[in-house]
Amino acid sequence: MSSVQSLKKRYVVQTAYLITAFVLLNYAFAQDTSLSTAMESITITSRKISQSMLEIPYSVYTVDNDEITAKNYRTTTDIFRDVPGAMSQKTSHGQGSPFLRGFTGFHNLFLVDGIKLNNAVFRSGPNQYWNTVDPLSVQRMEIVMGPSSVLFGSDGIGGTVNAITKQPNVDEDDPKFTMFVQGTNASNLNIQGLAFEKSITLDSAIRVSANRKDFGDIESGESVLPNTGYDEANFDIKWLHQFNEGWNVTFAHFLTHQQDVPRTHKTVFSVPFNGTEIGSELARNLDQKRQLTYFRVKNQELSLLTHFNAVLSFQQQDERRHRVRTGDRIDNQGFSVNTIGLILDSGVTVNDLGILFGTDFYRDSISSFSSSNIIQGPVADDASYTTTAGYTELHWSARNNLKLIAGLRYSHISTRAKQVEEPLTKQVISIDKSWSDLVGSFRAQYKIGASSILFAGLSEGFRAPNLSDLTRLDSARSNEFEIPSVNLDSENFVSYELGYRKRDTKASIDLAVYYTNIDNQIILFPIGEVTDNGEIIITKSNQGDGYIYGSDISYTYELTQHISSHFGLSYQYGKTKSIPQAGSVLTEDYISRLMPLSGQLSIKFASQRANWWIEPQIQGMAKADKLSARDKTDIQRIPPNGTPSFMLLHIRGGYEFSNQISLNWAIENLFNKNYRVHGSGQNEVGRNLVASIIWEF
Repeated sequence: MSSVQSLKKRYVVQTAYLITAFVLLNYAFAQDTSLSTAMESITITSRKISQSMLEIPYSVYTVDNDEITAKNYRTTTDIFRDVPGAMSQKTSHGQGSPFLRGFTGFHNLFLVDGIKLNNAVFRSGPNQYWNTVDPLSVQRMEIVMGPSSVLFGSDGIGGTVNAITKQPNVDEDDPKFTMFVQGTNASNLNIQGLAFEKSITLDSAIRVSANRKDFGDIESGESVLPNTGYDEANFDIKWLHQFNEGWNVTFAHFLTHQQDVPRTHKTVFSVPFNGTEIGSELARNLDQKRQLTYFRVKNQELSLLTHFNAVLSFQQQDERRHRVRTGDRIDNQGFSVNTIGLILDSGVTVNDLGILFGTDFYRDSISSFSSSNIIQGPVADDASYTTTAGYTELHWSARNNLKLIAGLRYSHISTRAKQVEEPLTKQVISIDKSWSDLVGSFRAQYKIGASSILFAGLSEGFRAPNLSDLTRLDSARSNEFEIPSVNLDSENFVSYELGYRKRDTKASIDLAVYYTNIDNQIILFPIGEVTDNGEIIITKSNQGDGYIYGSDISYTYELTQHISSHFGLSYQYGKTKSIPQAGSVLTEDYISRLMPLSGQLSIKFASQRANWWIEPQIQGMAKADKLSARDKTDIQRIPPNGTPSFMLLHIRGGYEFSNQISLNWAIENLFNKNYRVHGSGQNEVGRNLVASIIWEF
């Protein structure tokens, strides 16, 4: 047995022992486990049906609206900084995406009210798509770790995130206004928002909200990061009508517009960090607009069926990029994606057997342009990408305490692109490709008493190549230029997980160990040529076999009625095959952007009248020195010897003046540390004073 195999085996065995110890300890010292609590009553909808936390054999984390406002999360990406197993990287102020269990970009699936935001142009690495969802419109974020391909298809490998937006209240007879104002100093961000909510009839209500965000230049440690500010506007409207016998319909529209967003690390305005290099471009700015409109019909009170859910949606994503390079070279490029989606799902229950089934359909229509290329823009022009799938999942209560879940999904994905540049001849070609994928999952859950569960499972996942994989023609990382690779196959993943969850009146525990096998992953590699501008030409192929394993723990304990503590810790390790240099053979290498050991510890004090609270938090990451070959060449974002470790102290608090007015405040990065999250294109904010006021009237 090799040393690597021995290490993996020892890690799995030790972690299994740790979980067993947790189970026995908590079972032995359980006191009144029959008591129901608010923690127990949380229902999760990202598994297609509403379930309590003690009914789900997956690693699941939730962040509700109260926590979003209390912790002053300004962007969707900010939310993940307190989620075990997650690392949020940023390419510019307010931009970026999370790494979930070692995967990012199009390897994570993002949903809004159950509707996919991922489309055919989503790319790998930290990107800006997640921040087109305004956290101020979110009622609850549900993060399900690990592959969810059976229920949702391609992309959801590291995790699936469902942003559940705020619902209008049918019982709100009088008009309700909510005003939100937030200001910061080091992040130089100001937010002004207003929401309106009112019942229209006895059975219907409407909610309208809008806000504006003014991102200023970041103050990081002892320096200012110039040219990092931009403006953002958000608008959403939702109408709900309830019929008799449990039927309801929802109409919703969301709009986000971000203007002149700079990618500073690519430009001469970047600030070096621990040996990183300054970019060569004079300017790189992005305009982005995303809108989502959907109509939903739903019923959860049927006699024969457990539920019925039908959603028709339309999305539009517009992206425009302006680049100014040396030698008076200017490039304007971008694309538009129009997406039509249809979701149908339902279920039946027969004795101890529940059957969930459904189908979904998405079709992307893509146009792409570039001022420097008449054939295509960043991706193929005049293209389409279509996904059709059907799935079923069986839930069997085998015994009083034992529940088994088995699922199966078939997906057919096709793409047609009429305008693609052939890399060698520079001539226009067309592509017509399709992929069929069959994946399954099996989960087992054992209930220990009334407040704890032990779960284990195997989940297959896949990711079909999208247009970004097949046809991308654009700059990539530091001094790289990617060209199309039109003959790619689907990536395949198998994830194994063992976990423990506890919810009672005192404690909340989530503990999991996982191992994911990676097969046929699409990797980038240099072909041995450079562009006229001196950039290294790279392309893609299905050669990235490997693995990643890790563990996460989240522990919250109520010391007294007014004092509670929280502890979180995450560990990851993984390798995959890569081609580090042109002409070289496949070499086992670290997974790019591998998350270092990370943790946090906090203690929260609340007054007896519950009108104020204060919470100091320690947050830290170890040095990220397990670098892939491509990490080492990403000299604008990653220091030569890896990203240094950091330890931060935050202090947050809140005060409720009345039932209508409340204040939330924070001192982030109290000691003004100059630090960077591994793989980010910019440093994080230095000492940052934050204050937000919510006024309901």
